[in-house]
Amino acid sequence: MRHVVFVFGGMSDKGMGKLEGKTPLEVALHRNMDKLARYGILGTAETVRQKREIRRADAVLSLLGYDPERYGAGRAAFEAEGVGVRLREDDAAYCCSMVSLSESGKIDDAVMLDPGCADISAEETGKLLIAAENAFSGEKIDFYAGRGHRALLILHGAEAGGVQTPPFKVSGKKIGDFMPQGRNSELLSKITEWSLRELGDHFVNRGRRTPVNGFWLWGEGKKVLLPPFGGFFRVKNAVVISDSDLVSGIAKAAGADALRAGDLSEGISGYKKSAESAIKAFSDGADLVVIHLEEPEERSLRGDVLGKVFSIEQADDKIAGPVLRFLETTGEKFSALCVSDLSSSCELRDRISSPVPFALYRSFEHVNEERSFNETDAGKTGVFFKDAQKLMPELLKSPVK
Repeated sequence: MRHVVFVFGGMSDKGMGKLEGKTPLEVALHRNMDKLARYGILGTAETVRQKREIRRADAVLSLLGYDPERYGAGRAAFEAEGVGVRLREDDAAYCCSMVSLSESGKIDDAVMLDPGCADISAEETGKLLIAAENAFSGEKIDFYAGRGHRALLILHGAEAGGVQTPPFKVSGKKIGDFMPQGRNSELLSKITEWSLRELGDHFVNRGRRTPVNGFWLWGEGKKVLLPPFGGFFRVKNAVVISDSDLVSGIAKAAGADALRAGDLSEGISGYKKSAESAIKAFSDGADLVVIHLEEPEERSLRGDVLGKVFSIEQADDKIAGPVLRFLETTGEKFSALCVSDLSSSCELRDRISSPVPFALYRSFEHVNEERSFNETDAGKTGVFFKDAQKLMPELLKSPVK
């Protein structure tokens, strides 16, 4: 029996004026998600526990069946796994986001203009990191490029215990009140100050309307160990396909194969490549494939309402549709779960604390209810998983013989 999980990041939202009180999910056309909702179990789940910081790592761990309070770690620890960096026990890892800051005589007065410069390539990021390594050659540190504007900073011989703020929470604000605090904060702040002072004139920024002139350090993490996923659920061959180093890192730490999703900067072909990778994984013997896509949330954090609607429609049409049709043509029994890992608000340009909709479909058990995959219909069913950890074992249930 085969199982597929579609995790479309941050697609859950609140109703907004630009959509006449509706959410992007309520406006978007998504026939394949609707099919899962109509013929399967529709409900809501809590992927991040109340009163905890809303972190994608916790949500993804929950959806994979792990207790985030027991196995959670800072985002950077998992991103290190995702880019192939093996942390030592005495390493402290930090996400190093390429951001755009306003020019200012005082670092505290600089404003976060762009918390994630989406137009910078990994190659260009690497060139900025080389400049930083040269500037801080006397420190026990290493930089590693990730995908696009994402990178990592590793401090060797360092303890964790500081406080940092994700860059999207600083968007449009002066950064002085959000600089690192606590352990290692002096060095982290020094790196950010250096970046604002030196990177504006770097050749990577020639011709850019908004220069990539800031290293924002956050998401502190230490080496993490997860019990093997297969041992939890008797899954022989699990594959995770993602456009996120974080999610790839969680997969690797759990002993699953991690494949890179299609590059969405390539447009529609990027979505198609993700579906093709999933179908190939099933053809090669995978019994569980998880497809994770961050794009809907990326649109939320930029306040791009129509872009979020478009990304949901493309995820449904170019990813969910082809994969589900492939599974149907095999003639084998299968189950499918579609879920948003987090809720994110286009109006607030931030993550929000709210249960997310899910639809769980089994090819061997059908209901038939007039409903769609959205927050409103999911809430009306009364099906609620207080602990999203329970979704994975529910998905993997075998049919009664």
